[in-house]
Amino acid sequence: EKVHWLRDPNMLARKIPNCRISIFSYQSQWFGRGSVNQRIDNVANQLLYALDRTRGSETKTPIIFVCHCLGGIILEKALLTSQRRQNDFPSIYPWVAGCIFLGTPFHGTKTQSKAMVLAEMAETIGMGTPSGLLQVLEKDSEILATLLDEFALLAKEAQIRLFCFFEQEKSDLVGLFVKGLTWKSQELIVDEASATITASEKLGLKSDHFHLNKYDGPKDGNFKYVSEEIRVTAQKADGILKSRQN
Repeated sequence: EKVHWLRDPNMLARKIPNCRISIFSYQSQWFGRGSVNQRIDNVANQLLYALDRTRGSETKTPIIFVCHCLGGIILEKALLTSQRRQNDFPSIYPWVAGCIFLGTPFHGTKTQSKAMVLAEMAETIGMGTPSGLLQVLEKDSEILATLLDEFALLAKEAQIRLFCFFEQEKSDLVGLFVKGLTWKSQELIVDEASATITASEKLGLKSDHFHLNKYDGPKDGNFKYVSEEIRVTAQKADGILKSRQN
């Protein structure tokens, strides 16, 4: 049975006892009665407003982001916006020390086309919507390429520590789509080439895409890799911020 590694006191909180852990979630459902047509720029702004209001303008503690899948794309957009609008979000961009990505499709994913087909089918019966979040994930998308170029430049200039984890096991697509509308195949949802960027270190995890951020407990091997990278980044955070100011 998996534990919630961000809430369980024996998981990340014990690994880094002085950290403040915040969780940001957003509505991304594209199938079913609660489906919504969501856009990346809107979710990125939601993240910025939520985080800035939580921290307050006087907060000067380092920030380390940990993102799974599309959350990494949203973070790219959010940090670019926070750099451009520092007067609106003063407690964010200057204090970002590191970003850790878990299976983020920086260059899109082949499974996007299958998800879009299902969303369009569901829309015809009032059970879904082709979300903007799905549309942008097209393999080798120019939108994603431009976003990544801008983010990589930002991270380099700000000396933000980057680390990318990628899946090494294929995912059962039956678990990705709705019963009765499945493909009898297994695939890497986000392969190494799409989940990594040249500006970062990288490491493969013995996991499928959906379990990159789900762990059995403190002794889980993947948790040890991910939490150790967070710990190392936290240890170096003050130095990163000081070097940026010099």
